[in-house]
Amino acid sequence: SKAEAFTPQLFEINGWRVAVFAFAEFVEFESWYATADRAGVASGKDLRAVTRAIRRFDRLVDVVAVSIHWGIERTFVLSSAQTNGAAAMVEAGADVIFGHHPHRVQALRRVDEAPVFYSLGNFVWFHLGGAASDSAVGRVTFRRNGTDRACLLDARITRPGRVVLEDDKHCV
Repeated sequence: SKAEAFTPQLFEINGWRVAVFAFAEFVEFESWYATADRAGVASGKDLRAVTRAIRRFDRLVDVVAVSIHWGIERTFVLSSAQTNGAAAMVEAGADVIFGHHPHRVQALRRVDEAPVFYSLGNFVWFHLGGAASDSAVGRVTFRRNGTDRACLLDARITRPGRVVLEDDKHCV
């Protein structure tokens, strides 16, 4: 149901309560979105429902992490839906956002204090060469007083199913 799709997975990690949400702005078929009477994916297009869910759980946990399928395929340019959505999710209480869908590595930026990895590119994907083989891993360190450090670790797909981490030069 839609209520279940907008409920995060909850974890306790080293004494921290963490809520992990997954939203999709783009799906292959609209029927994949959850409705009141059908299981499915939480719609990232429904920003009001997204921010309401984040706000509800922000009060109950130490860290709210969001994974979102968004952005324009094969571009390095951020869409207004990404930047506006990130701002709204952070305002609602998201502590970190991990984006994916463009199949390109996009910017790591802070919105207020929250790191936003707009797109981590491809990870386990076909080895297509060029920008399609570029990938990244988002690494975030939290301290009780807030986010300490966020890094975009460069990675490269060297063959199908094989990703090699390269460096962590892009930190904020």
